[in-house]
Amino acid sequence: MLTGELRNRIDAVWNAFWAGGIANPLEVIEQITYLLFIRGLDDVQRREENKASMLKTPVERVIFPEGKDGIGKGGGRPYHDLRWSVFKDREPKEMFEIVSEHVFPFLRSMAEEGNLVLFKLIRSKTKFWQILGRGTRLCEDLFGPGLDKECFYVFDYCQNLEFFGQNPALKEAPAGKGLSERLFEARLGLVHELNEWAKQKHLTGMAEDADAFIGENDDPQAPVDDDALKAQTLAVLRDYVAGMNLDNFVVRPHRRAVERFKDEDAWADIGEDARNELLDEVAPLPSERSLGTEPAKRFDLLMLNLQLALLKTSKSFDRYRKQLLLIAAALEEQFSIPVVARQQELILEIQTDPWWDGVTAPLLELVRLRLRDLVQYIDKTKKRLVYTDFEDELGAGTPIELPQIGAVDFNRFKRKARHFLLEHHDNLALQKLRRGRPLTAMDLEQLEHLLLEAGVADRAQIRHASDASRGLGRFIRSLVGLERSAVVERFSEFLDSGATPKQIEFVELVIEQLTDKGAMDPGRLYESPFIDVSAGGPEKLFDLERVQRLVTAIEDVDRSAAV
Repeated sequence: MLTGELRNRIDAVWNAFWAGGIANPLEVIEQITYLLFIRGLDDVQRREENKASMLKTPVERVIFPEGKDGIGKGGGRPYHDLRWSVFKDREPKEMFEIVSEHVFPFLRSMAEEGNLVLFKLIRSKTKFWQILGRGTRLCEDLFGPGLDKECFYVFDYCQNLEFFGQNPALKEAPAGKGLSERLFEARLGLVHELNEWAKQKHLTGMAEDADAFIGENDDPQAPVDDDALKAQTLAVLRDYVAGMNLDNFVVRPHRRAVERFKDEDAWADIGEDARNELLDEVAPLPSERSLGTEPAKRFDLLMLNLQLALLKTSKSFDRYRKQLLLIAAALEEQFSIPVVARQQELILEIQTDPWWDGVTAPLLELVRLRLRDLVQYIDKTKKRLVYTDFEDELGAGTPIELPQIGAVDFNRFKRKARHFLLEHHDNLALQKLRRGRPLTAMDLEQLEHLLLEAGVADRAQIRHASDASRGLGRFIRSLVGLERSAVVERFSEFLDSGATPKQIEFVELVIEQLTDKGAMDPGRLYESPFIDVSAGGPEKLFDLERVQRLVTAIEDVDRSAAV
């Protein structure tokens, strides 16, 4: 129960809305949401300005540009006046004029609307034309430089155009398949291939015993053979169809097919006709069953395609395998996250060649179950992992060297180098590097000789690593990190007895980043997870002098790895 000052403040807000003639709680929530969003935009702009001022760089993200908005006399109001921190102190009449006639049009102009999708019934003529009016907004460079918006399409799923007598003659275009539909098709294909595999009696052993990776009871359990994998896949398909709501207007026209496959007996023998019916009528339909987050579903699709390529002995197997290796290498960088660290053994084994000898579909299913919820933790600043799931008609083949394949080899080299360096942590030059002490040219030569002599890397790999990390010292430190005690000592002035809990939490995040990664871009102070502690950035927690000292300390740590 809310009591005290917070309760009084909430009551005051409610009374203010009531006095203004707004008594519907939903309208109150809607108005507060708008105000919070407007204030949030101002907070983001201020944080970007503080970041640019502190780091002596241009403002990267400008929400409120220079100039005027072009609404009204004299070219309109300056965009600066639309900021929450500016108009909140104006007189009520002026504030209302700014918000209603300038702020809301400005918010609408932020959205680059290409086409319109009508997915609900509209029976208000005014609202109908307001919505259609959104499609007429111009968007420069919407499809690329010089490719402006010239027209828009209305995708009406509820016959609103017919109702208002404005239904144009539209040429139907084939709709792209959604992610859920592709997952349904992939699982159905997996069941078919497992049936064919069983008929041919080409069963092979697993490269690893699946039980070796089965953890505690609350961990996902992978099937230990093809029959168990088939049963699990069919169970997912049945459950997905069972979640289709027959009252949904999209599902209703396919009621007969959905009702048929809601019956468990219909899945006992999926022949060619049944497969076609499932693919054509059932797969595109929405279900109330959740398949997880989008990253998890995309990973599911990759693993299902990998299983299908294995069973079909397709040439695409190597392509999907390389994508999995890239994901595993990216997850390896996130072992500081406990939930990722629990799968460390599996993530490392995937990146070794022996693991793939005799690999089977059930073992790949184990990987899917164990890693699907971890891909969301992959660092967004890393190179984007591209999931592909399309088929083209192939013409003449041309050999192309893909940089992603080199990235796989480079990640293997990094893993090998990290393991070797941690085993030789008593090396004097390495100890200086981990303790944040300045290095000499002789120290770097010693570390390079250490890697070359042990056969961990050749000169080309070391040169590539040095170029990518702005020096060999920075590269090696990114592998081995920093000793926590040395980092804590460097930032001890920010953890004194006068520090608030929020300040301590903020600085602890800096210490964790430096301990794990060995370096940190000061610009990260204005990004997540730091803004999760202080939405306004470090300036909301510390005075400008202490923020500058914090940035300087981070930069000093980075410079200590250079020569």
